[in-house]
Amino acid sequence: MQGDNTDITDKDFYGAIDRFVTNTALAGLALIPCVFFVFATPWRLAKMVGSEHGSGRDGMILAPGLFFLLSNLLSILVISLLTIRSESLSESSNSGDIGLNLGASEGVRIGSVDPTVIMAAWQSGEYNAIVTTILPLFGLCVISFASSAWLKRFIGDWWTVRAAVRTGFYIFGALLGFSAFVVVVLFRAGLPEGQVGAVSSILSVCLVLSTPWVYYWIFKKGAGASHVKALGASILAPLTSILTMGLVAML
Repeated sequence: MQGDNTDITDKDFYGAIDRFVTNTALAGLALIPCVFFVFATPWRLAKMVGSEHGSGRDGMILAPGLFFLLSNLLSILVISLLTIRSESLSESSNSGDIGLNLGASEGVRIGSVDPTVIMAAWQSGEYNAIVTTILPLFGLCVISFASSAWLKRFIGDWWTVRAAVRTGFYIFGALLGFSAFVVVVLFRAGLPEGQVGAVSSILSVCLVLSTPWVYYWIFKKGAGASHVKALGASILAPLTSILTMGLVAML
């Protein structure tokens, strides 16, 4: 195939496909362990927050941008599929005795995103609608976590806007991934309707309250901050992000 820009007989072409498929598979396998690492061993994230890796991962720890993207897509896909399946079961049941209904009446959402809207857009081929639906969630995450960059005056030059956003990708992605996991578990357990939202909300609040723990170790290991500075900043960072998120949501 001489004269073409792409030669499928070129070994590099096959190698590129092989690397893409392999890296995609490895990223998928690392997603769940990475959710665990964010909250259990956050000091391991500092290196990925402060610098970029060409491979997009460090062992089983995904780069923050890749982790955020995969967590968002898979969480929305899983909850969308469960919602559609639950609605189908509800419609096909004569007695109406369904253990769990994740339909529109329950309002299962990911932030401001309704998964059913995304799934409907995917099925109809309206890919622009998918992008415009997810973008507000992405923008809200970036703005809210970037607002904590002012802590640079206490933590040092290491804590840049870039580091703040990359840390936010880890925290927000882990929260979404964990929420999707909880929904799947509760769906399989067949809990009565109404308990799903309560249980998942309680667990999500517990994780949100643990974000200072994540910040503390990133400040400690990444910026080399003292215990006092890392502790103080780890409290101010999530408060700043939550306040900014609330202000943006009101606009």
